Amino acid sequence: MNRIYLNNNWKYKQDNSAEWKEAKVPGNIHLDLLNNKEISDPYYRLNEQEQQWIGEADWEYFSLFSENIFYFNYLKHLTLENPQITYFIEKVDNDYQIILNSKKIAKNVKINIQGSEGFLSDNYFDLIPTEKKTISYKPNNKWDENLKLLHYYLVSESVNKLIINQKEVKH
Repeated sequence: MNRIYLNNNWKYKQDNSAEWKEAKVPGNIHLDLLNNKEISDPYYRLNEQEQQWIGEADWEYFSLFSENIFYFNYLKHLTLENPQITYFIEKVDNDYQIILNSKKIAKNVKINIQGSEGFLSDNYFDLIPTEKKTISYKPNNKWDENLKLLHYYLVSESVNKLIINQKEVKH
């Protein structure tokens, strides 16, 4: 069974604005505005009266559930160099956020967490240069602090071999 978690990577904006800001789902517009320091505490003095406009405005929320990357050449003709993938892992509540980045295109990246069972929001993808890829990891049990290895496998189309990289995760 493939699970897709829908509570990650949300953004919001006021209907007539062009700027998207970070949002938290589940949540509400008042909390998102407060977290982004666009409004002050509504429970302080008369702030609630000054913030009545929020309920009257139109708001949009956005998240990307699936991404399609198109290459304008046949994959067998792509020459891919070592992408120099970097990552760090951040604990968020009882889950973990894995943020990956690459200086060059990384095609067919597959990741897994060695010695731990759980659900990755995505474990097979491409990395585009300078675009960060954020993946959520929800362990079945409490993550043992001794298990700090993230493995990623890169299938390089240009050399037709498997490049295996492993790094120690630093919290």
